[in-house]
Amino acid sequence: MPHTLLAELRNGMDPFNMYIKIYDDSISYKWFTDAMIIQIENILDVFVLNDTKVHGKAVIVDYLVPDGRVARVFMPENGFPRVSEEFQRILKTGWGGILAKRDYPDAVKWLTAHNSLLGLLGECNPMIYGVQHKNPNFSEDERVALNNSWGVSDKPSFIRLLSSCMNGSTVDKWRSATKMTNGKLQRLVDQIEEKGGEICLWAHDYQRVIALAPLGYVCDWLTFDESVQWGVVAGQKLQPLFGNWHDFTSAYLLGICYFMDKDPYTPEFAVHTRKKIFRNRRNLAENPWAIPWDTPMKCVWTSRAPVVNEEGAKLPEGFRMLSGLHEADITGLADKFQGLLNKLISYIEEGGHTVEEIEVIMHCVIHEAISLEKTCPRDIAAIARSSFYATAARIFKHFRTGINAKALLALHES
Repeated sequence: MPHTLLAELRNGMDPFNMYIKIYDDSISYKWFTDAMIIQIENILDVFVLNDTKVHGKAVIVDYLVPDGRVARVFMPENGFPRVSEEFQRILKTGWGGILAKRDYPDAVKWLTAHNSLLGLLGECNPMIYGVQHKNPNFSEDERVALNNSWGVSDKPSFIRLLSSCMNGSTVDKWRSATKMTNGKLQRLVDQIEEKGGEICLWAHDYQRVIALAPLGYVCDWLTFDESVQWGVVAGQKLQPLFGNWHDFTSAYLLGICYFMDKDPYTPEFAVHTRKKIFRNRRNLAENPWAIPWDTPMKCVWTSRAPVVNEEGAKLPEGFRMLSGLHEADITGLADKFQGLLNKLISYIEEGGHTVEEIEVIMHCVIHEAISLEKTCPRDIAAIARSSFYATAARIFKHFRTGINAKALLALHES
């Protein structure tokens, strides 16, 4: 069948006869002496950025080339007036199924909005979970970047990183450090104190979980459902701390400065640019922060089992915990480990959580337990590990979660 021309844009009176022709099955594009045809089945994404580094406002098309890599072409507004408007009009007709790819459930849209600042800084689509559609070379680039930046190279090390963030590693730094008492960095500490202190560090830690979890999916270490569940649990903890996107963003930017030991006014750290992007969010072609801050953080479509304890439940009277540690009669140590398990039990007992959400909390508890275990003498550590692991398995069995405790523990042991 012959293809149908949907829109045509030209550069005006230019000697190169530049043009964009949008068909029902392809894009034909000429920019100066370069000409190309992009078939619709090879197009991964089409989106508008208001301020690219070179072209200003432009339509960006990401597409697959024959060797499997992803290529990108910019179609600038200053070269083709109305190009953004035309593409947005055509996309709304369902062209290429592009908009359908990012029609996520509201909870995922909320998580995606958290990564929009980073996405826009990197000239990526702020409406995509993971900032780009998953493809082999993007996945490989992210695996290399995460290894270089965080020292993670597989699912176990990635899970440990997420657990550390969820447990508040930046908060621990704030609590244990002498803060920052020299020069400009003291100004940062003062700003954090004025903003509410630890709330800024929790904003950063939970945001790190929300930002990293999609990359775990991109890197093939997590399924999409697993990735989303980590974000959902972090979101459940983050939402009550703030009333709106503005308050969260203000606190988070201070938290990341503290984490990076950077003054907020350091030009290369781009805090000013991030604030500017957020202030101008209503001018974006698509505003990721239009999703309400109090969007319910529930992703029950991902659960492989019904919600556990819909109305809450309790452990039976006399349920024995940590028998091995108690029998060893190590003063105070059993209470510390039992405190960790109590976090898990309280979470399950309050009811209404999916199996995946409980697994996320369990990962965090295991991470804390292993950190505590490292403070014990070797013989006591062995008792602590055996007693803790056996009790965790019994808790899961009692509440009928269907969770394989051994599989979770194995990720932290490898």
